[in-house]
Amino acid sequence: NNIIPSPTALKATIISILDTLSQSGTIGKITYALSFTLWTMTIGITTPIETAAGMAFPFRTAVLLSSIGKIGGALLQYVATKYLLSSYARRKMKNNDWMDKIRGSF
Repeated sequence: NNIIPSPTALKATIISILDTLSQSGTIGKITYALSFTLWTMTIGITTPIETAAGMAFPFRTAVLLSSIGKIGGALLQYVATKYLLSSYARRKMKNNDWMDKIRGSF
């Protein structure tokens, strides 16, 4: 009934999913890269996934797909923040003492 799985259960689930993806050909690779992009944007901590991908996929494939996912996630996160959330952030920080100090230091 725990919402957060145990580390052992999480590890087993991640390895199982990645093994399935590695055996699914091109669709599995695309699914991994897109899922890793989403993971990078939302969770941020990628080491466990990249380590498991290194076990599931051949070395070069794991590096390539993880790079695509990580760079894609970072790029999409930047674009979303820059163009969708910047006006909201500016409004929230407009009368913020800390932001005034940061602006004053430049």
